[in-house]
Amino acid sequence: CHLLLDFFATGPYLGLRSIENSVSDSEKGRGSFLFESKITGLLLLGFASFLTYYGISNSFGNPISAINEYIELFKNQRLVHVSTIDFTILSLAVWDPLQEDMARRCEGKTTLNGIPAWGFASIPIFGPVLYLLLRPSLPLSVEK
Repeated sequence: CHLLLDFFATGPYLGLRSIENSVSDSEKGRGSFLFESKITGLLLLGFASFLTYYGISNSFGNPISAINEYIELFKNQRLVHVSTIDFTILSLAVWDPLQEDMARRCEGKTTLNGIPAWGFASIPIFGPVLYLLLRPSLPLSVEK
């Protein structure tokens, strides 16, 4: 399951995809409505918040101890090591598609409410989720 979600699965797509800046609401694919929905963004924000709360609240009141335990696991457990590196790479790799989507939706600008694409991408998980919640809809039609 881990291999289906990591950079080794999405990296080739990100590297080989063709950029299409003129996509309109009428040209979306069949499953696109799920990713366009603000409800999906809210669900992702809720789930990310829950996981963050769970991780912080289960450090038994001692975050320094939890960080030291994580460092020990990072050094000794391959899954923790690879997952952490993969998470970091995915967090960095989201910048380019996010900037492309921002240009498509914001009339060629690469800022949304004054926040550049790299600003959203620099906050792992929460930045892209906030972008999903704040981004405008696709234009209804695009001149080609």
